[in-house]
Amino acid sequence: MNSMLEKLEADSEVKKSRIVIVDDTPKNIQIIGTILRDKGYLISVAQSGEQALNIIAKAPPDLILLDIVMPGMDGYETCRRIKSAPETKDIPVIFLTALTDTLEKVKGFEAGAVDFITKPVETEELLARIQTHLTIVSLTRKLEQANSKLEEKVRIRTRDLNQKKEDLEWEVEKRKEKEYIIQSTSSAIVISDLQGRISYANPAFLKMWGIENSSRILKKNISVILKTSQPVQEIIRILDTDQHWESEITIRKQNGNTIYIQLYGNPVLGKFGIPVALMFSALDITEIKQAEDEKQKLQTQLQQAQKMEALGTLAGGIAHDFNNILSPIVGYTEMIMDETPDKSHVKQRLEKIMQAALRAKDLVNQILSFSRQNELEQRPIKGQFIIKEALKLLRASIPKNIEIRQAIQKNCGMILADPIQIHQIIMNLCTNAYQAIPETGGVIEVALHEVDLDSGSIPPDAEIRPGRYVQLTVSDNGNGIEPAVIDRIFDPYFTTKGQGKGTGLGLSVIQGIIKSQGGNISVVSRIGKGSSFYIHLPLVETMDTDLQIDLEQDVPGGAEHILLVDDEEQILQMQQQMLERLGYHVTVMDNSVNALRLFKKSPNLFDIVISDMAMPEMTGDVLAKEMIKIRPEIPIVITTGFSESISKDTAEAIGVKGFLMKPVIRRDIAVMIRRLLESTA
Repeated sequence: MNSMLEKLEADSEVKKSRIVIVDDTPKNIQIIGTILRDKGYLISVAQSGEQALNIIAKAPPDLILLDIVMPGMDGYETCRRIKSAPETKDIPVIFLTALTDTLEKVKGFEAGAVDFITKPVETEELLARIQTHLTIVSLTRKLEQANSKLEEKVRIRTRDLNQKKEDLEWEVEKRKEKEYIIQSTSSAIVISDLQGRISYANPAFLKMWGIENSSRILKKNISVILKTSQPVQEIIRILDTDQHWESEITIRKQNGNTIYIQLYGNPVLGKFGIPVALMFSALDITEIKQAEDEKQKLQTQLQQAQKMEALGTLAGGIAHDFNNILSPIVGYTEMIMDETPDKSHVKQRLEKIMQAALRAKDLVNQILSFSRQNELEQRPIKGQFIIKEALKLLRASIPKNIEIRQAIQKNCGMILADPIQIHQIIMNLCTNAYQAIPETGGVIEVALHEVDLDSGSIPPDAEIRPGRYVQLTVSDNGNGIEPAVIDRIFDPYFTTKGQGKGTGLGLSVIQGIIKSQGGNISVVSRIGKGSSFYIHLPLVETMDTDLQIDLEQDVPGGAEHILLVDDEEQILQMQQQMLERLGYHVTVMDNSVNALRLFKKSPNLFDIVISDMAMPEMTGDVLAKEMIKIRPEIPIVITTGFSESISKDTAEAIGVKGFLMKPVIRRDIAVMIRRLLESTA
């Protein structure tokens, strides 16, 4: 979703959007206003609901950021008044609030708000939500404009057609098929007898069909020339029933252009009202069809934006639940390892469990990477280890009749990249390769080695300089890529797969990852011979900084009193045992409201507080704020499986001294506890 928002951010239409900030706190207005002005938005400010209504009534903005708690008229009433006015009812309103209660949010949505942003605001979240809603408004307006234009074109075309049809019927009735009358009309007309044999076609019809001489179609069957699926006999039966027939067809002209034609058929009546011939008029509706296609594209873009937003929300929920599941697995495994003799088979197996759990933790990061909800970390890594790990994972999902060959240089140098993204590149390219191989089987080859690229060996159109690179090659002996589409395979939403087989985003995302790391991707393909993708990433000269968990390192302990708060019973019990084994006195609370009540009663009883973020009734950040009000120097650590409303930076902004992502490794929490306790001693 980030790439789409970045593209929209560069669009002058969005950049010049006008936003009204309504907040009774000047500091909040200054902070938010500075962020938005730096991004090119036009800003108006108000410090009360009444002032905001006056500003909005004079010049309706594109979006409103509205504080809830204000003196006089609060945010809810201000929003209701905005939505009740016809000229401002469609302006998106985003509430700015420190409240996190679900009922408060429901009340806000009932008042007409489209979103909430929790104070203190996070810059990326603020800009992303604003850009998302401005994009939705922009797409909606475009859809409305396209629909309006389409309706107007249809109305005009229908009016013109009806007028032409009436004129034509009048001429045929009055002049009895006199050729010189219809010869001069601009409408495309063709006439056949009651058996469907063409007897006349006017110049407009011949021009529309691209026919040079009418003699080429005389006496030919009308159904063949009109390219209709209905035979003449069926057309005659329809005309006998209601005196009208119509059909839509497509014609490919000699110049290669395809046009859309709307056909209308009527009987030509002779004396006594008896049909003597069939007359068909043709209308070029290509422009109308193109307008419909444009409307459909806009709808597809809107649906894709909504789908990506929903996917990000889903990924966040998966991360939260999965990390909560992993937490007791990691914690109890570490404790059992402490009780197990070194070099025993049991300890070795426990280490394997621990490694698997940490790999699962990395998998969560990969899910969040896909939904663009986490910050990826580029660091010097050796790609060969990640590639081998990815190929092991792929082997289980690729048919046995497809051989995976590896040619990986063991001492290949390091690249500056994010391990998750390198894993994503391998998974995507190998999946595409296996899907290109016939069911009879084939071979996928993955190679990695260092190369020296000079100006003559750099692929055409590559935006890289000569130098030392790591070259990753993924090849297959499958069907190959058609020359007509090979230049488009990196375009967003372009895919040669069938419906439901792919979104057309894979190679586009892969190309974006590689370019962000200063590299290049190119492809060579031959029909029936297969395809080879070549990836070049800059070689970096540095020591390997891949982080490995050393389970044998000493873990610091202590004897201080810890207040531990988490609504997950398994995590609470596990963390209590872990901390008590380190020597600490631990008081556990499974309810944040009760924890605050206990802290208010005895604020000096505890030396440090460790709290989960996502808890019912009161979240961890709100609990931390209340405790800091009572005892400002109390060190607080917040842990979370995933939360959009808090990060390390936002935690520090409210006075929280420590922030850890679940599952929490014992050494990490132990080191953080000692650091915070010693810094506040």
